[in-house]
Amino acid sequence: MADININSSLVPANLSDILSQDIQPGADIGYDLCKTLWQFHPLAGKMIEKPVRLALSKPRVINVDMHPKDMLIKAFQKEWDSLGATNHIRDVMYITRVYGAGAIVFGAKDVPTDKPIDPWSLPDLELYFNQLDPLNLAGSIVTNQNPNAPDFQKPREYITAAGQPYHPSRSCVLFNNTPIYLRFQSSAFGFTGRSIFQRAFYPMKSYI
Repeated sequence: MADININSSLVPANLSDILSQDIQPGADIGYDLCKTLWQFHPLAGKMIEKPVRLALSKPRVINVDMHPKDMLIKAFQKEWDSLGATNHIRDVMYITRVYGAGAIVFGAKDVPTDKPIDPWSLPDLELYFNQLDPLNLAGSIVTNQNPNAPDFQKPREYITAAGQPYHPSRSCVLFNNTPIYLRFQSSAFGFTGRSIFQRAFYPMKSYI
């Protein structure tokens, strides 16, 4: 096998970051390394993005058991497309697979994020959706490790984004794989799910 000199100026800096990591099988990988892998590793796109794109490749089949059926389905699809809902789902799944945890929140202009929104007022509001990664959520998705607690290893009801709280009705936290008891995940800054790179980084490094 040919050797790669990572000190050479011909090797891009980000590729050097991957090659210079002294990783042994089973070692933890952190947030920054997961981000670098996602951006620059030749196989990362297939591992992270391809399964999600495949799952979203076909349109949803919508059924409504009332009339006017066709008009309702058309209105729903129009609103779905205008909000870019499929893209939001895609992006939060990417984040969750990369780091082991992610979240999606929705808000409305001039409405506090820690208050619930009346569903009947939704048509009059200017809505937005944000996908959050573990750095945005740091400290708010560290799960309870008490095995007798009702929220044992479950995401907290109230999450924060850069310190700003979101009402539980306006957020959804996702884990990739099941949290492992008392196993802190450096990539997600908490006792959360695991990055798909966790078990794959050693062979990914060898691939380069």
